[in-house]
Amino acid sequence: MLESSLRERGDHLRLTAQLIQVKDQSHLWSQDNDYPVKNILNVEDEVAKAVANEIPVRLTSKQHAELVQSRPVNPEAFDAYMQASYFFERNTSKDSDMAAKYYERATHLDRTRHWRSCNFHRASSYYARLIRAVQVCE
Repeated sequence: MLESSLRERGDHLRLTAQLIQVKDQSHLWSQDNDYPVKNILNVEDEVAKAVANEIPVRLTSKQHAELVQSRPVNPEAFDAYMQASYFFERNTSKDSDMAAKYYERATHLDRTRHWRSCNFHRASSYYARLIRAVQVCE
């Protein structure tokens, strides 16, 4: 299992990633890295490479090429995504509405990222499911 934490201080981030063996909860690997906020998605790539080096995985040449390819990030879009994730995890209808708005903003700012898919739809449909559940109970 990959466990991580992300701490922000001004325009810098510290990412701590740990690879843990699920069956006995033993630590297999850990790494701390400091990055400027504008490089956050490059951090994902670097952690993916580091993890891949620690576990016996065979990558195709296409998969390897995708890992080494650098992708620019829009920091404002990433911030909107992080705000959306925060509100989504709070799990209330009001917060879910806020999450949907932030996911929509992230998508508007950067249409090339995956954040525009499942989490946005989960957040935007939360309220509709809640209304249906209340109607069924009435």
